[in-house]
Amino acid sequence: MPSKQMEAVKRHWAALRQADQLPAEEQPDAESANNAWGGLTAEPRGVDYIETDAAGVPAMWLVPKESVADRVLLCMHGGGFVGGSMYSHRKLFGHLAKAAGARALIFDYRLLPEHTHPSQVDDATAVYEWLLGQRCSTTPASSTSTPARQGLRCGWTFSRKCSTRSRWPWAGRPRPTRRLAAWRNGCAPGLDCGRGSMADAADEFGRRTEPLRRELLAHCYRMVGSVDEAEDLVQETYLRAWRAYDTFEGRSSLRVWLYRIATNVCLTALAQRGRRALPSGLGAPATDPDAPPSPAGPDVAWLEPMPDSRVTSDSDDPAAIVVSRESLRLALIASLQHLPPRQRAVLILREALGFPAAEVAAMLDTSTAAVKSTLQRARAQLGEAAPELGQISEPTQPQARALLDQYMAGFEQADMDALERALRADAAIEMVGTGTWFAGRETCLRFLTHVVGSPGDWRMIATAANGQPAAAAYVRDSDGVHRAFGLGVLSVTGEGIARIHVFGGGSGLVAKFGLPPELDGQVVREPVLKRGKV
Repeated sequence: MPSKQMEAVKRHWAALRQADQLPAEEQPDAESANNAWGGLTAEPRGVDYIETDAAGVPAMWLVPKESVADRVLLCMHGGGFVGGSMYSHRKLFGHLAKAAGARALIFDYRLLPEHTHPSQVDDATAVYEWLLGQRCSTTPASSTSTPARQGLRCGWTFSRKCSTRSRWPWAGRPRPTRRLAAWRNGCAPGLDCGRGSMADAADEFGRRTEPLRRELLAHCYRMVGSVDEAEDLVQETYLRAWRAYDTFEGRSSLRVWLYRIATNVCLTALAQRGRRALPSGLGAPATDPDAPPSPAGPDVAWLEPMPDSRVTSDSDDPAAIVVSRESLRLALIASLQHLPPRQRAVLILREALGFPAAEVAAMLDTSTAAVKSTLQRARAQLGEAAPELGQISEPTQPQARALLDQYMAGFEQADMDALERALRADAAIEMVGTGTWFAGRETCLRFLTHVVGSPGDWRMIATAANGQPAAAAYVRDSDGVHRAFGLGVLSVTGEGIARIHVFGGGSGLVAKFGLPPELDGQVVREPVLKRGKV
C-alpha cells in the first residue's frame, strides 16, 4: 500500500498537471513548483550537509553520522531535465544515505531549456570522474567498491551510458549498481501519463539496436584497425542514433540506418588519423635473427587484434560466423589500411557486408555510379597492396587446432622440432610494436631459439582473434609466477603456419580476451573456433 508521503507526492504532481491547463498568468512558478515537493519528505536525523564543487558542478555531500568512508552513493535528482535540484532532493537522499550507511554526493546538473541534452549527462559524467579521483587519492584500497546512482531521467540516461561503455573511462572503473525511482517509465503510480515517454522510447531503442552492436563493432574495427577506438566509435554511433531516433521514419531498415551513422562516424575519425600498420608494412624483413628487435618510431600506430568473442556469439548463424571471420583476418585489415577512408568504406560495405550499391550510395550521400567507380579503384589498389590475399588454402578446423596445439607445445616444452614441423617453409614472424619481422622458416627458428628458453618458461592458453587461432602467452617471472606477455595470432593453412603476429600487450591485452593477468598451477585451455572453417 502506498505510504502517506507517496500519496502526497502523487497529489502534488497531479496538481501540477492540472495547473498546466490554467492561463499562463495563473500557473505557478516552474522552479518553485518543481522544488516544492522536497518539503513532503521528513528531515533525516544525524546527517551533515556539506556543499562542494565537483569538477565545476555544484554539489553537496550528505554524510550520516555512522557511515563508512569507502562507499559512496552518487545521486542524481529527478525532474525530467527541466526541474528539481540538489536542495529539493536533499532529504530524500539523506534517508537513502542513512539506510545504506554510506556517504552520498548529489549535484545540480544543468537544466532544460537553457542547456540542451546531453549537457545533463555530461555533468553527470564529470562528477562521476571527479568522484573517482577523490576516492582514488584518499582511499586507494576502495577502488573495487562500486558507487550507486539514483535519480530519474538523468540517472537513467547516465546509467545507460555506463552500461554500454566498455572502454575508458568505464573499463576497470566502478560502475553503477542500482537505479532507484519512485515510479516506472517516467510516470508516478496512479497518474495517466500517456504513452511514448522517454523511458519507453529508450527501451524500444535498446531492444531494437542492441542486437546489432557486435556487427557494428566489427564494422568499425574493419574501418580503423583498433579495438579500443572501434568501441569508442560504436558508442558515438549509439549516442548519435539515440539523439536522432525520433527522426527515424523507417524509409530504410534500422540496420542500414545504423550502418550509415557508424560509417560516417568512422570517416570523421579517420580524417584526423593516419593508417595503422604491422611491421611488414614498414619495410623489408630483418636479416639478423640474433639481433634484438629494432624499435619503431613513436608516431607509428599499430593494428590491434580483435577477440572473436567481441564480434560473434554462439547464437549467430554458422554461415554468418564464417563470413565475419573471413572479413576480419589480420592480413585483410592491414591491407585495408592502405586504402583511402572512403574507398575503404565502400569496399567493406559492398563486399564484406553485401549492401547493394544503392544503399551504400545513400549511406555516403553520393550516387550509385560513384559507388561502383570507387569500388573498382578500391579493388585495384587492394590487389596491389596485398596480392597474396585469396591465395591461402584454408585448413579444416581439426588441422587448425592441431597446428595451434603444436605451436603451444613447442613453446611450453621448449621443443624446437615441434615448432619446425608447425611452420611452413616460407613462414614469417612479425613482432608488432617493433619494426622487426622475419621471413623464412630457418630465420624464424633461429630467432625463436633466443625466445623459447627452457621447458616450463612459457605457458599458453588457446583463444581466437580475428577469426584466427591464437595463443595467449605467459612467461615465467623471477619469482616463478607466469605473467601475461601478450598474444600470438596464427595465420594457418593446410600446409602449416604461414605467419605469426606477436602482440606484446601484457595483462591489458589478455584481459580483452577474458583471460587472467597471471596463471597458477592449473592448465587452462579454451576452444579456438567453435563452428565453421577457420
